[in-house]
Amino acid sequence: MHTISFQPIHYTTSTKNTTEFNSRSLLLSTVNTTHDLYSMECGDRPNTLARVLVGLHEMGASQERLRDAYLTVCSGLERLSSCSTSRIEPDTWQDFLGNKNYYRDYLFFFDQYISHYGLESTLHTYLYSSHLYNSIGSQLQPLVHIVFGLEQNLPKVVAQGLAYLASTYWDPSNILSCSVPQTAPLNPHLLLADLVKSDQRFDGKIESSTFGGAIKLLLKSKSALLQTYMAEWSRQTGTWEDRLKALIELAVEFIPNSARPTTHTMELDWFLAGGQLLSSALAIQSLASLFSTKASSQTEKEQQGKVLEHLVQLQFLLSLCTFVVQGRPWHPHSSTVTDVFSWKECMDRVVASDDTKAILALNSLIKARTQTKSQEMHLHAANLLVACVEQQGTWIKGGTGWHHR
Repeated sequence: MHTISFQPIHYTTSTKNTTEFNSRSLLLSTVNTTHDLYSMECGDRPNTLARVLVGLHEMGASQERLRDAYLTVCSGLERLSSCSTSRIEPDTWQDFLGNKNYYRDYLFFFDQYISHYGLESTLHTYLYSSHLYNSIGSQLQPLVHIVFGLEQNLPKVVAQGLAYLASTYWDPSNILSCSVPQTAPLNPHLLLADLVKSDQRFDGKIESSTFGGAIKLLLKSKSALLQTYMAEWSRQTGTWEDRLKALIELAVEFIPNSARPTTHTMELDWFLAGGQLLSSALAIQSLASLFSTKASSQTEKEQQGKVLEHLVQLQFLLSLCTFVVQGRPWHPHSSTVTDVFSWKECMDRVVASDDTKAILALNSLIKARTQTKSQEMHLHAANLLVACVEQQGTWIKGGTGWHHR
């Protein structure tokens, strides 16, 4: 296994009492050393190495804890075969979309393009102005990786995200609803927790070897029904910003409401409580903030708005599909966990664990809590994560909703 040298991490406290990362040596060493060594996905496990390290650092992890986390995450990653050239050219790059065997080729291609033309030009050409942003492949985690790379100013991470997006490409645009008059109150909770949960047309577990495969089967087999719910979502009032905030809250609600306590431990849903939906919603919000900080022409602003509106549509579709595939679990009063820990105590306990899903989920909860006046649901979700890691709980990959069906 390749290892990196962990340099001392220095902290300063700003006037706003926030901790800032002065030394980028740890993150840069990680990215440079592992950039073309590992695939971005193995089964249903995305490569979250850099995000885990940054998340742990933001929650106060020690240098020793970061080193242990690096070794733990790397042990579960899939090695890539070596590649000195790419089978992909500028005029053929769309020919291999959705083919995971071409991840390494896409990585080489985007690395070279960024090197020659810069990050902004690459994103404009291959993301914002192409149809790549239409993809729901690998549950919007490629977008999370791209935005993380932009926030951390890491072009290689952005290249990984673009290659991940291209090699998992899946366009569900035929299911997304056209523009319709907005006549209903904004309430994604009502659509999913009430209507979808009780809709017998979604009965029957979708069998697939991977979660992504199950999502694709659902999109194919229930396309007309999904279109009906997408139309209902489009009828709800609000700007894309309002809709995104509502979807962030919905992603937070999924964590406790999909929990399944047992006699001695806690069971959490792998895809509803693991932070994926929350991280993708927050990534869309971060992308909007990045757009707002750059000088853009009117045409560019219109295209940026189009991209963001489409991504919010994909976020709702992904929330809907994830809820269905996982058995539509919604048990608001099933948890026996009391919120005995503060945010700082939750962070300390999750940081001490080896549970990367809990680490990323808690890190996303911390970011999401600043957007609401009441943090009660967020802190409750954080306490559930603590209960899971301290009780050696289980992440249920097949869906916590199927236990009750």
